[in-house]
Amino acid sequence: MSVVAELNDIAVADTDVLRCLDEHGDHFSVSRDVDVLLKCGDAGRTGLVMPVLATRTNLNMRTLLSLLVACLASSSQAFGAEAARSHCGIDEVTYFNCVVEDSEKVASVCGSDLGAGAAAVGSYLQYRFGLIGNSEFEFPIKRTSPRNIFHFQNQSTRDGSTEDYFLWFRNGAWIYEIYFREEFENCGQTGCATEPADRAAFVSVWRGLEAWRSGDESRGKRLKCRNPEENETLKKLGEHDFYNAPTRKRIFRSDED
Repeated sequence: MSVVAELNDIAVADTDVLRCLDEHGDHFSVSRDVDVLLKCGDAGRTGLVMPVLATRTNLNMRTLLSLLVACLASSSQAFGAEAARSHCGIDEVTYFNCVVEDSEKVASVCGSDLGAGAAAVGSYLQYRFGLIGNSEFEFPIKRTSPRNIFHFQNQSTRDGSTEDYFLWFRNGAWIYEIYFREEFENCGQTGCATEPADRAAFVSVWRGLEAWRSGDESRGKRLKCRNPEENETLKKLGEHDFYNAPTRKRIFRSDED
């Protein structure tokens, strides 16, 4: 069972208890102080939540649930299969989180909630790569509007059997590609199956446009993610204004330019 599903079941059970108490005069609509003990699965998770607990004396339920997820996501004893760890903070949205195959390194795309739009004040995306707790590369360095830095695009086959999602950015001569794919079966005149039959995710970096076009691994590298099923959130970037012609042109400029 996933962490979120487990927390949801607990919340339902707790709500039933509160309703019962409410019926007997203990009205839970009345605010009260509650002591909460958070027991994290490891030192890394403790480090994520301690800064919040040290600076906040009043926590609403949404923040408390975020802290619970941060603490418990890595506890395989309590919640079954371990969720992939991320470079993203508990106050950020994890749009992509790739645990590199045959490696302990992680590539994450973290950012603000882009509900107000990619160009809104305070919005940002940031790519982070390296060991958890020891990121060796972050781009851009400053948290700034992502619309002029990142370019997102999705495409599908005519029969709908494959959906591809891409996020690109450029750092000097290097083109970075964040990629997520879903494959569907039983495609016909009425469409395909609603649930993907397979998923794949990769992070690629290429030195120049020609290397990106050819996939020349003497001038770049493609890293396969061992947790593709956890990267569906990348699709949400398609809901925002990330198609920017000048940005696309700058990312895919000729090596001679």
